[in-house]
Amino acid sequence: MRPLLAVVLLAGAALAQTPPKAPPPPVSKEAEHRKALAAAWEGLSAWCVKWKLKDEAIAAADEAVAADPGSAKAKAAREAAEKAGTGAMDSARKEYAKKLEATRKQAGGLWREIAASPHEDKDAEAYDAHWGRALELDPKGTQAPHEARVKDAMAKKDWKRASRLLAQEESVLGSDPARAKTKKTLDARASTTDPLLLKASTHEMRYFLSLPPDWTPDKTWPVLVACEGSGCSFRDQCARFAGFRKDVPVIVLTPCSFSNAGGPREGKHPWYSEELKKEWTNRNTMEFDDPGIMAALADVRREWNAEEKFFISGYSGGGIICWWEAFKRPAELRGVFPACANYLGYPREKGEGGRDLPIHAYQGDKDGHLEMLTGSWNRAKADADAAGFTDVTRTMLPGVGHTACHEPIFEEIRKILAR
Repeated sequence: MRPLLAVVLLAGAALAQTPPKAPPPPVSKEAEHRKALAAAWEGLSAWCVKWKLKDEAIAAADEAVAADPGSAKAKAAREAAEKAGTGAMDSARKEYAKKLEATRKQAGGLWREIAASPHEDKDAEAYDAHWGRALELDPKGTQAPHEARVKDAMAKKDWKRASRLLAQEESVLGSDPARAKTKKTLDARASTTDPLLLKASTHEMRYFLSLPPDWTPDKTWPVLVACEGSGCSFRDQCARFAGFRKDVPVIVLTPCSFSNAGGPREGKHPWYSEELKKEWTNRNTMEFDDPGIMAALADVRREWNAEEKFFISGYSGGGIICWWEAFKRPAELRGVFPACANYLGYPREKGEGGRDLPIHAYQGDKDGHLEMLTGSWNRAKADADAAGFTDVTRTMLPGVGHTACHEPIFEEIRKILAR
């Protein structure tokens, strides 16, 4: 064989064995819709730049960047908007109103397409937010499919999602008494196993709330303030009490407190601003916790028909709050349940009355902190006796470690409610 021919044949064989390049991955429908969204807002922004509507140009460019954050065109539109002139004529402003309405309608339709696209369950909240954006931009075109999603969530007993969607309708379409009532019922149902995170209306206190399964607004309900320990797992503590509640008809409220942990702790109080946490570092945090709990209770009485008097439990570090309230406001309490609890003392001024208040502590005999907590109990018992309390007991639980003692607490509440 001639050398040149051999080289050609070998090259051809090598080419034949080279696999073809894989085609580029298809662009998802969602990505296409986002690019179309960005393009619509970029177009409006460019028009605003031309007619010296600087603020409007920036707002439209921001929408473009939000729709497609990786788009170079959207970023360029934002830069151009920053350099836009001002002093548009009235005729341009009138034309802008028309263009904005058309763009919002187009964008609303695209957000509907994105919201309705397939997604994993873990992303449901984010896609519901897309439904909310569609409703904001194009209420008329979005209301019917949005309401269909609410009905679908209710049919699946996904109370939390149904409530989330109804909140969007309340915000965009205006408050409707029937819709607000439905949302409240859904919140109550969802909170049975997935506590609501709320903020007191007159205080910075955040708290988790779980209503009993048969809650209705037609009567008042007992309420248990379940104080968490130094681990600051506030939501989980509320959910655990809710799980052990069974048929005891009690609202569970867990305050996101500071005193249980010796003050604000890094990563444990994400709902509070850095300024507020700094303010309450190295201070008497009962001055935050006590009025905060009272503000949360006032809201729960108003919004969820909680009774005036309340029960309180305190697990581990939460015992600091539990004992404090027992001394401060005994006449407002129905029962106090320190559980494997710490004790750091009582307020300067003790509350009047209520000296027959049941203060029933529980302690696991396998608790790794038993010696220290027994010292806390002895000091608390001596102070309670000196203050004139007559029903102060401690029950040792055999084989139990350092726990919140949910079951015996609910058994005791059941007995008190039956009196």
